Amino acid sequence: MAKKPSKNPLEKKEFNNKSLKESLGLGEQTVKDKELSWIPFKKGFHDAVGLPGVPRGYTSQFRGFSDVGKSTSIYETIAGAQKLGDYIVIFDTEGSFNWEHAKLVGFKFKEIVDEETGEVLDYEGDDFLYMGGIDLLNMYANFDYKAGKMLSKPLRFIPVVEDIARAMNEILDKQSRGELQRNITFVWDSIGSIGCYEGAVSNTNNNQWTAGALKRNFESILNFRIPASRREDFPFINTFVTVQKIWLKPNQVGQPTVMHNGGEGFKYGVRLIFHMGGMTTSSAKKLKATNSGKDFQFGVTTDIKCIKNHVNGIEMMGSISSTPHGFLNPEEKNQYVKDNNDFINSKLGTNFSDFDIEEDDFDSDAYEKN
Repeated sequence: MAKKPSKNPLEKKEFNNKSLKESLGLGEQTVKDKELSWIPFKKGFHDAVGLPGVPRGYTSQFRGFSDVGKSTSIYETIAGAQKLGDYIVIFDTEGSFNWEHAKLVGFKFKEIVDEETGEVLDYEGDDFLYMGGIDLLNMYANFDYKAGKMLSKPLRFIPVVEDIARAMNEILDKQSRGELQRNITFVWDSIGSIGCYEGAVSNTNNNQWTAGALKRNFESILNFRIPASRREDFPFINTFVTVQKIWLKPNQVGQPTVMHNGGEGFKYGVRLIFHMGGMTTSSAKKLKATNSGKDFQFGVTTDIKCIKNHVNGIEMMGSISSTPHGFLNPEEKNQYVKDNNDFINSKLGTNFSDFDIEEDDFDSDAYEKN
């Protein structure tokens, strides 16, 4: 016969949550985030999407077809981050970083000039680090990502996505060790412009390998290292802004599906995604200042929409112009040309006092297939 349970109540012990945390090694745990702050963009961006820029402590992405002004977001980011005093790390694997454009948007640096020829030889600054594909290759060409160790000879002669992740982790490690006591803003233009290590060492272009490498190598960066800096007890705040081109996957029924060059590895870890241009074509218009048969393309106008916002929930759509001086409200294009009359004349080699403004559709079809 089963024994009857005892009627004597169990002695209740006082629960101490602080002691539990200490026993788990958490100590004086802080879970509160820092107050939300933003890297400021030009007013035209706010007019279009209702946001002042990109949020600090998050990963944000600008996507779209070619020639819709995505790279302007990179120049806006680095100029705004510099104003806040951040240390800026620029990854340029597309090889299209334009120093003049960055300067016009507001990014400050020193030009190293040849005294005899006047030619600009280099660009320097104490608050930024530029890494192109060659720089990444010089750093990591000998690194075996399968074995996880540096070898004595190069294994490849092209940069790979693993190089970006490794460089970011090394820089963040230096910050954690107190060797870089600055807030950091990382920018990458652009995802999809380089493949992965496995493809490089085998001379094979395999999109699935690259997609897998992006997910594996950036998972901890997107989901831990960047967002962890938002915690109030973390001494710094770090931000990551990327650009990614898109292509269309045809469907038998309905509209084609928007896909990301290089894979979908960033899609879920990114907290804000801005789509520039149309969903099936670029839907962009060239902006030209014309006079006496001469014209200067000073920008493009297109739609921009925040299609994912896990920061404050605002998802708006508007029109935006990308110009040499940054983002602009399209309604202010006439005033822009008037204010930048000297700049436009310097490009044309003219001395016109005024210009007509024209808008032209792009001739190329932006429907892209993988």
